[in-house]
Amino acid sequence: MVIDLILDGEFVGGFITLGLSKKVYCLTEGAEGIPKMELRKVEVDVGKNTRDCVLGGAYLETKLFLKGVLKLWEEKFGKLKVVLTGGDGELFKELGRYEPLLPHLGLKKLAKEKIFRLS
Repeated sequence: MVIDLILDGEFVGGFITLGLSKKVYCLTEGAEGIPKMELRKVEVDVGKNTRDCVLGGAYLETKLFLKGVLKLWEEKFGKLKVVLTGGDGELFKELGRYEPLLPHLGLKKLAKEKIFRLS
């Protein structure tokens, strides 16, 4: 998962960390006794079975990290617009606007403006 901060059209910085899919994959592949499971949004206060413990825990950890970063940045830089992209972004769309094709739309715009050619 990549979190970028862009202010006034300029890249300021960000973070790279494990996304929800990779967290679940690491647990199911690396921890003994945890079966493979399909990624989905599980919102629980306390997990009471393996599926809820793995998916709910990974979801909550990721959501709290995202909210924490947004809070930190908004305290420092003011109100921000949040755009989520990528596969896991849909699971967190309540935090902002979900735009799964943003990278492709950006490339299309650059090509239209003849900044570079798509071949």
